[in-house]
Amino acid sequence: MEIDSVIARQNVDDLEGALPFYERLTGRKAERFAFAGVHLASVGPFLLFSGPEEAVRRTASVSATLTSERRSPRDHGTACRRRE
Repeated sequence: MEIDSVIARQNVDDLEGALPFYERLTGRKAERFAFAGVHLASVGPFLLFSGPEEAVRRTASVSATLTSERRSPRDHGTACRRRE
């Protein structure tokens, strides 16, 4: 399996205050949205989020998202395995 992109998730205390830094860093404008009580912004390879602690906890449990267009049958289950 080839990884096409990585989206790093980052919890921030002040979403609006953090956006200018990430926009300068990536050269991209933020795309803001909300989901399940969490305020989010996609800025290049970063997914920034903030909100009430309980709602954020669910989003923060994943540190990154990997995308791949191609998967072969032998890749099944390898994406979620943790190396010991």
